Amino acid sequence: MELHTANKNETLITAGIEIQALNIAIECMLCQLIDNEKDIDWIESILHLASEQKVCLKTALQYDVPAVSKLCQPLMAYNRAIISVCLMILDENTPLSDRSEAALTLSRKQRQLANQLISTIADL
Repeated sequence: MELHTANKNETLITAGIEIQALNIAIECMLCQLIDNEKDIDWIESILHLASEQKVCLKTALQYDVPAVSKLCQPLMAYNRAIISVCLMILDENTPLSDRSEAALTLSRKQRQLANQLISTIADL
């Protein structure tokens, strides 16, 4: 039982760190997108990072720890919103700066929750 708990905690810690790291990477890439008007490949890279983050969130949710789940639900919502905005940029060929600013705002709000998630996992 102790080994199972240790493995669960290790997996949660790893998922939390990856969620936070991916959030930082997404935020940095969105800033670059806004500042330098990067191309479609850049947006696809952001989508890939967001998809990886979604996998980490699902991993954290599978352990059914109420305090973690409470934070993962809104993190997942922000993740879906970031993915949606990036897909709109790809589909609609809208000005990058407008949509990118929206995605960046979502990512920054997500960062606060990711920080709380790390603290919550550390307290387990």
